[in-house]
Formats: sequence, structure tokens, C-alpha cells
Amino acid sequence: MAVVSGAWDRTARQWVVETGETMILAPIETGRENVYAVIYLPDTTMIANAGPVVGESSVRIWDAKKGHPPQITHE
Repeated sequence: MAVVSGAWDRTARQWVVETGETMILAPIETGRENVYAVIYLPDTTMIANAGPVVGESSVRIWDAKKGHPPQITHE
């Protein structure tokens, strides 16, 4: 089982519940924004995160297995 968390340090991480280890070798760096919401769809390989940027908000979609940079879907 896996859990995805978002944090004040501008990262989203995917964790193995049983061991507490991260499944992604490097945390997903979201840039200058805190991560306020994260969703993970287990039947896909994508993680979406949302966070505010001064004066606007954004939603980004990541490759859950590799931690590749996001595709910005709304900004």
C-alpha cells in the first residue's frame, strides 16, 4: 500500500506504508509553492498536486514512478 503526502518543504512524496520508505528515489520538487493537496490514482502512474502561487493557484501532474517534472494543467 502507498500513501502520497504534500508538505511545506515544497515536496510531494510517495511512501510505502509498511516500511515508511519513499517509493520515489527523489522527492518531487514542486518549485516555489507549498503543497496543499495531493491525489494519487493507483490505476495510473500519475500524481496531481495543487498549491498556491502568489496571486494564483496551480495544479500539476507528475509521473509517479520517476518523479519527472510536471505538466502544468492550470495556472
